[in-house]
Amino acid sequence: MTKGVLESLPVNPFERADYAGLMNFTSHTTISDLSNFEQGLIFLINIIVMKYLGFIGGFGCSLVLLGSLCIYSETSRIWRQFENNERKSPEFVEDYLEVKAKIGTINSLCSILVFSQLLEALIYLVCILGQPRIAAGKVCAAVNLFYSLINIGSFVIAASGHKRAILLEKGLVRESGKCGYAEIESRIRNSAGDNCLLGWSCFSVTYSFLGAVASVGITYALVLLQFMSTPPNQKTQ
Repeated sequence: MTKGVLESLPVNPFERADYAGLMNFTSHTTISDLSNFEQGLIFLINIIVMKYLGFIGGFGCSLVLLGSLCIYSETSRIWRQFENNERKSPEFVEDYLEVKAKIGTINSLCSILVFSQLLEALIYLVCILGQPRIAAGKVCAAVNLFYSLINIGSFVIAASGHKRAILLEKGLVRESGKCGYAEIESRIRNSAGDNCLLGWSCFSVTYSFLGAVASVGITYALVLLQFMSTPPNQKTQ
């Protein structure tokens, strides 16, 4: 029955010439050496895995983007109040502490997703360089680039919200004067919540962190491109 199902397919993607040799990673086994059953099984597993991983990855990507937009919206709102001289009201510090508490709630829900989405974005960018120069590889590269850009955009939005939160905290301490700055600073530091998006307590999404990640990623990409452009006879020497 399995053989009949495989033979009914219009095109077996593993029989195409441009897929030849793609499985030659750790041995001399290639796609053409496998039986029709093994080829079909690999094909079906890839479809199922990519379908569910794509759904889970898209769901996590959407949640991280939503959380970043919420952080940016709250920090922008409180920052506008600060610029409109509403910072002198007694309730302004409490309003900012509420914003910190909301950011803390977002981190309690999305911190693991932020960590996984950062890894996913880096893996996707690496996979773009390793995709074969065929139609299917170009489609995969386009999808990887799309998800990577969404994740990177989410992190930049969250980092922008963190920058405003830091400026706001410094402004509150400065406006409190010499007598009250210690009390305000202590309340802000000891209050519940966060002023930035967290990645599973491993990192904070700030401009400095994103810059460090970008520098490491660019360095790795350049090394990988140089390795891919090296002729095979020079790699074995």
